Amino acid sequence: MILVKFWIITKVDFPHTNIPMVRQWMENMGCERICMVNNKTREGISELMDYLQNDLPKLTLEQAKFKQSIGLNEWDPMPEGVEYPESIR
Repeated sequence: MILVKFWIITKVDFPHTNIPMVRQWMENMGCERICMVNNKTREGISELMDYLQNDLPKLTLEQAKFKQSIGLNEWDPMPEGVEYPESIR
C-alpha cells in the first residue's frame, strides 16, 4: 500500500463539505500535510503552489516498494547502514 504524504481538500466552500471528517480520514491514513483549497477565494492556492515547486526527492517504483518492504514510507529517510539493492540504485 502506498500512502500519500500530501493531500488536497477542494471545494471547501460547499455548504455540505465536512472538512473535519475528511481531515481526520486523511490523518488516519498517514497524511502529513493537508491543503484546503477554495477555487473561488483562492484560499490555499499559494500553499499548494509552494509545495508543488519544492524539489522533492525522486524515487523509482522499485525504490518505493523496497522502502515499504522494510516498514518505511517512501518519504522516510533510509536507516543508517541500509542501502537499496544494487539492482534498483
